[in-house]
Amino acid sequence: MKRSGNTSRLKRAAVSGRTREIPRTAPHDTVAEKSASWAQGILLNWTPTKSTVCLFLLTVLFLAPFAGSAFHIDDTLFLWTAKHIVAHPLDPYGFSAV
Repeated sequence: MKRSGNTSRLKRAAVSGRTREIPRTAPHDTVAEKSASWAQGILLNWTPTKSTVCLFLLTVLFLAPFAGSAFHIDDTLFLWTAKHIVAHPLDPYGFSAV
């Protein structure tokens, strides 16, 4: 059997007493490469709308367990700040707390 010049890309395997050249699998055939290409496909198709939806869903997911709880002592300050931010969004902390 004639050897090719690029034997580093080929494996040799014994089959019924003779050897034959078997090409190596391409790098994208590995599990890590498949998952990396999948992740790259997701990131290439990512849009600002998907980011907004993802942020909204994560916020709801993490705050939902606390939806039924009562306000605590320092929550009134947070609520007061939130009301001011809604009224004056460009000056969120432009008030005195005293």
